[in-house]
Amino acid sequence: MNKCRFFPPFLFSIAIILLVTNLFSEQGQLSVIVTDSDRQPLPGATVELCSPALERIRSAITRANGTCIFPDLPLGSYQILCELAGFKSILQKNISIFTKDEVLKVSMEKTHLAMVLTAPGPPPPVDPSITSFTSKDAIILNEASISLHANVASAWERMAASTDVCDKRAILKEALRNWKVILEEVKNKLTAYPQASIKRFMIYVIFDGMEQQISCDADSISEFDRNILNLRAELSAIANFLKRVSDTGKATFDLHISSFPENTEMTYRYEEAGPLKDYHERTPTTIKDLYFAPIVIIFKQEGRTSVASITYDPFKFLEASIHQVRMHLLDKNQWGASYKRPPLLEERVSESDLIIVGKVQKSDCRRNKGSTDVYTYVTVYVEECIKGSDILNGNEIVLQKLGGSIKEEGIVHHVERHPVGFSQPGFLKNERVLLLLRLLPDSKHYEVVAGQHGKFSVMKDDIIAGRYVPLKEFIRKIKE
Repeated sequence: MNKCRFFPPFLFSIAIILLVTNLFSEQGQLSVIVTDSDRQPLPGATVELCSPALERIRSAITRANGTCIFPDLPLGSYQILCELAGFKSILQKNISIFTKDEVLKVSMEKTHLAMVLTAPGPPPPVDPSITSFTSKDAIILNEASISLHANVASAWERMAASTDVCDKRAILKEALRNWKVILEEVKNKLTAYPQASIKRFMIYVIFDGMEQQISCDADSISEFDRNILNLRAELSAIANFLKRVSDTGKATFDLHISSFPENTEMTYRYEEAGPLKDYHERTPTTIKDLYFAPIVIIFKQEGRTSVASITYDPFKFLEASIHQVRMHLLDKNQWGASYKRPPLLEERVSESDLIIVGKVQKSDCRRNKGSTDVYTYVTVYVEECIKGSDILNGNEIVLQKLGGSIKEEGIVHHVERHPVGFSQPGFLKNERVLLLLRLLPDSKHYEVVAGQHGKFSVMKDDIIAGRYVPLKEFIRKIKE
């Protein structure tokens, strides 16, 4: 007589749990093949993948055979956007990824290219004086302000009517292009008829600066709503600025500069002015009728920080007509240790609690409670953790460094700090970097090891470490 063997209940439960876990943790892969209307492969096309299931947009560039691959995707519904210069953009929605290997074929059509003639660049200005805008200019500027306000309102109405974040992002990307086109058209209209060379140069610089202000981290899906609110504030400032120029006939501002200590030797110049012409003053002073372009300001005083320089960007406070900067210079004993030899890479790696490859998301400055010091906080999205916990991959960390600029009661306070004898690294939004970091005591923030010697810029697949080095080779050297 055969004995009946029953499956133990506890083993059956474990099997069910493992099966359910496997189903929910399963991931898929999407292969995209991009061709032209003649079915010839299109290399160099940018392919972006969007889904509420992702924290950030996934992007890739098609290879020589016109393909790119997106591995490790959560199963679900996606949107895909394909862009390539000279071809119409393609947006496809409701792409379902429910198997481990999906293939999508995309065909792109050529656009009819119009020839754009660019006039030779105007000569740089010889002094900070400016030519006023005429009544003819005022009509163009006023129309631009109205058009920009209307376009912004229309885009926000369309985004408010949509419930899908990927649809909102597609609307935003289209609107971003439209807003830049509006400013480009205004610039062309203002320079289409005879203008003084100084004024013509000013128009180019101002409108190029405003176009650069129209930026948004549209790749962040989880922070999308907050990012577009900040963008709307920037657009409102630009539209109001155009209206003010139309009403007053002036596109200039006054800059009041003070320092601690007073009577500091100061030199300034326009950053975009081509062949440099420096202007020398003593603080405090008010520089009148500067046009909206970044100003490089250099401070120097015996017995203080040897040379402190900042680039003041007036576009951050576009709606103000009077700007103020205050520079705090340190005594040499406050400045910290004198210059010393940068530690070897092995020493820097050993000192690091965390080494990552990531992308700079934002940077903001503030004064900590109960402190007179100004700190800069830099948020970095972690793409790859080389040393430390892999749990940080796909998350954000915050760096803290002494120094920075803050606005208090209408005054921009700039505090220069070199606390360990090394210059602090600078960070640009959307810059890709490799960072050697240590965790600050009693804090959730990090600081860069050895100042600027703990930050490396990443360009495509290379890292800048005195020379261009393949990123994979540099990472392997660090791990060794």
